[in-house]
Amino acid sequence: IDVLEHIKENKNVLKHFYKALQPGGFLYIRIPAPVQKRIFNEKYFESHKLWEKREHVGQLYSLPELKQVLQEIGFSIIFSTYTNGFWGRLAFELNHIFREKSHILVGIFLPVLKLFFHLDLLVLNRKEGNGIVILGKK
Repeated sequence: IDVLEHIKENKNVLKHFYKALQPGGFLYIRIPAPVQKRIFNEKYFESHKLWEKREHVGQLYSLPELKQVLQEIGFSIIFSTYTNGFWGRLAFELNHIFREKSHILVGIFLPVLKLFFHLDLLVLNRKEGNGIVILGKK
């Protein structure tokens, strides 16, 4: 979960996962989508964008691209969807803005942010989002 984007040439990691799994084994991946939309003004995310540029050295994939890569390696896709639509994006962005101002704000609003995040989980098979979840089987 949120690791592959930090690894250069992460397609090789996916190949190693396939080799390491026993027949019938499962691979679960969650990565950011390559194009991420914002609800709030970009000025609130300058530090996050700098962090992403420094840390996200690995390939990001669209959902169809990641499915194709995994299928070429040999995985069968059981489930895939975009995540972090409006409600998840709202929770993430508010958390980031609050954290930049005060960790106390994060603590106060955490129950509401968790509610937003859980609302987002109810929407399956969306056409876009800030993240990708995929379950494959060897």
